[in-house]
Formats: sequence, structure tokens, C-alpha cells
Amino acid sequence: MLQKFRSLLKNEKGLTLIELLAVVVILGIIAAIAVPSIGKIIENAREDAIIADGQQLMGAARLALLDDIQPTTAGELSYSELNNYLDKFDDSKYSSAIVTINGDSVTGAVLTPKNGETINLDKDGKETTSTEDDDTEG
Repeated sequence: MLQKFRSLLKNEKGLTLIELLAVVVILGIIAAIAVPSIGKIIENAREDAIIADGQQLMGAARLALLDDIQPTTAGELSYSELNNYLDKFDDSKYSSAIVTINGDSVTGAVLTPKNGETINLDKDGKETTSTEDDDTEG
């Protein structure tokens, strides 16, 4: 019985150091490719969430106009003026969220998240321009 156990141990095969090193290198290459891609996906999701918030604000502004709510600022309605027309809106992540009005129609929205980037939406809720503070040269 002891002889049989010893023969099983001798026949047992494992990974060599080179094989293990090759696996680690391959995993490192995969991680180097995947990490930047995942970061870009997360950034795109954040921007899509801002656009969805802007579209929600524009829908609330359309409802407010139907109720004959007039903008207090010249051609603009802010989040605070649209609060009664919104179901759930997290304004804590924005330093400014404004819908622009021209007469009886919504013409766009401007959202400024706390990171300083400005997202402008047209009347259809599509992003028109995105400006960042990257024009400073040192």
C-alpha cells in the first residue's frame, strides 16, 4: 500500500516555474488592455447619466409650460422652479442645471456637474457641445 502511494506521488505532475510565469505575463497583458477600456466605459456612462438628467429636466419644463409657469429668469427655468414636476432628480451632483425657454417651447438645457464640465443639450435632448477647462497652458 505504501509503495502504491509513493508511485502516485512520483507520477504527479505540476506547473513549472516557466509555465507559471507565462500565465502571469498573459494575465498582465489582458489587465493592461482591459483597465483603460473599463475606465472609458465608466466615463461614458457618467456622461449618459448627465444627458438623461437634462432630458428629464426638459420634460419637466414642458410640463411646467403647459401649466403656464413662466420663467423667472429671462428665458430660463432652474431645477428649483421645476422641482414640483420632477419625480426623482439628484441635484446635489450639479452646480447648475438650467433649461432654456423661448416663448412657449423648450430650446435646450445646460447642466454643469460639480467637476466643472458643461453639457449643453439641444431641444431634442441631444448633446450639442461639451467644453472642458483644458485650454490652460503652462
